[in-house]
Amino acid sequence: MTSKRFLSEKRTTHQSISISPALKDWIERYVSVNRQKNPEDDRVRSVSAFYNYVMEKVMDIFQKGKGLDDFERFVDIGMSSFYESFSFRATIPQHEPSLEKNRYSGLSFGKITSYLFAFRKYLIKNIDMRDFSTIKNLLERFKNYALANKTAKNYRFEVITEKGSKYPTLIWEIVGIYRNISYESYKFFAGTLGFIGIKLVNAIYSEHDNYCRMDLRPTDLYFEEKIIKNKRIELMNENLRYFTNYSRILDDDDYYLWMNLAKEKEFLINFNNENVFRKKLDSIVEDIKKYGEKEYFVLKMLKLFEKLHWIEIIDKKNLAFRIRLDDKKFQLEREFLIKNLSDYVKISKIEDQYFIK
Repeated sequence: MTSKRFLSEKRTTHQSISISPALKDWIERYVSVNRQKNPEDDRVRSVSAFYNYVMEKVMDIFQKGKGLDDFERFVDIGMSSFYESFSFRATIPQHEPSLEKNRYSGLSFGKITSYLFAFRKYLIKNIDMRDFSTIKNLLERFKNYALANKTAKNYRFEVITEKGSKYPTLIWEIVGIYRNISYESYKFFAGTLGFIGIKLVNAIYSEHDNYCRMDLRPTDLYFEEKIIKNKRIELMNENLRYFTNYSRILDDDDYYLWMNLAKEKEFLINFNNENVFRKKLDSIVEDIKKYGEKEYFVLKMLKLFEKLHWIEIIDKKNLAFRIRLDDKKFQLEREFLIKNLSDYVKISKIEDQYFIK
């Protein structure tokens, strides 16, 4: 119930307006449905009461400086309420650079599980999964939310039904504002849609224009009521590859490639010049001595070589490790490793394991 029965208390006057039959029918159906849902709500007590309430609120909006064009960017309470649970307020100058290093990383299902299931539930509740016109309406709501939050400056989408295709194709074009925030949004959007069963058929990205076009198509998984988690995660990761693949990484700064290779234990960082490597090692050791705790000095040394993928620490407490370098291919590197560790500690060996005394 509204807080005051202001509609019935206000004096009214008649004013005639002309509207199309379709709009008249739409309004009458809207009032009828919502009156049944909440018969105590004076705003939908009658069509005239609805008109009066809506027009008064519109004039209030205009008085606050809004205009007719602002209706195109209207954010509904359902959309904003959903995202409030998964959003936080941050200053863009602080948040934008923090995403730089995350550019080509994937999405961890374990970290976003609650969002993915909540998003799927939200879709099922708000659209008819088999009626693509309702999907278009939902996309319009997403668009308004993004524009209102100033994460993008232009959205365009189109549903295309192709002859011979089982399902239509959705073309989604986005022009972002901020380089890193936009790229993270494109990536997150592609992954989320993959989880609900929509396949990214192709993606075009222009860093110069901060423009992204995605060609999307529903799969049978989209209409599947069962979760089938593994298949959803598989499609999510498949979509993400359009944004995290090595072809893109190689066109970007070198450190993106190194960051990705660092995750692969079978790759290792080697030296081209032993003297240069030795100088770099000495500078790292100085930092460990200056800024680290003395009791953890040896462990930090082992961690360094583990991050180079030269060794595998098997017992941090007893400082035991195994060398991952092949005996024949990396004989010089193995000798370099033992020699430099021996400058600080005594090393013993039992079978293929090394221990710090």
